[in-house]
Amino acid sequence: MYKLIKNNWNIIKLIKKNIFKLKFGIKRLSGRSRKGKITVYHRGNANKKNYYIVDFVRNINNYGYIISKIYDNYRKLFLNLICYNNGIILYNLKIINVNIGTRIYTGKKNILNFFIGSSSLIKYLKSGDFISLIELKKNTKAKIIRASGLYSIFLYKKNDIYFIKLKSGVIIKINENCMITKGKIFNNNKLLLKKKKAGINRILGWKSIVRGVAMNSKDHPHGGNTSGGRPCVTPWGKLTKGKKTTKNNKKKYRFNF
Repeated sequence: MYKLIKNNWNIIKLIKKNIFKLKFGIKRLSGRSRKGKITVYHRGNANKKNYYIVDFVRNINNYGYIISKIYDNYRKLFLNLICYNNGIILYNLKIINVNIGTRIYTGKKNILNFFIGSSSLIKYLKSGDFISLIELKKNTKAKIIRASGLYSIFLYKKNDIYFIKLKSGVIIKINENCMITKGKIFNNNKLLLKKKKAGINRILGWKSIVRGVAMNSKDHPHGGNTSGGRPCVTPWGKLTKGKKTTKNNKKKYRFNF
């Protein structure tokens, strides 16, 4: 089917018409509230980005082929454009070792060869497989393991309850009728890239930050002729160091049915 799509211009025209329904532009607020007041400082003047609608429900029950891939600025990873045999076109997160032209399955039926990139119920998997895009409750949508480079491991089952180990080491339990996707999510390694110049930060929406010591005394408590002269504080005089910022409320086990 992928060769037919690649060579048939009529199918390509239909795809180009329907593909615009899967994305829309979002107005950037530049760190301001509805009244126009600044709530987040050092933001603004960024390029416009499109938001792509990703299929996290996966209720197709059909086979499909990956036509193309596109980079998603909001999720910081690549998306695969999938064309199913019934004519439906949807975006999904890119899985490692799943390239253009590969065949995948999306649905709740039992398939003999549960190959990488396919989505189905967890009860059709084998123990030790890498999975992602996990439903916590049946007949909902994928809630966890959706960021780039994430994955989890299916350990074992006990009385129709499936034990999954997350990348953080937390073990969770889910029902046998929950949807999952086999494989690891593609890692973009964007954090390892060098920005090379300050203009790239402006394109991303970050303005330059001026130190409080370099300001006048009326603009910041650290300002003036001295080099500080008091503990680190915000522009409004509140302490910035020495306070706890996290709560240790992590649990080793979680139950989701």
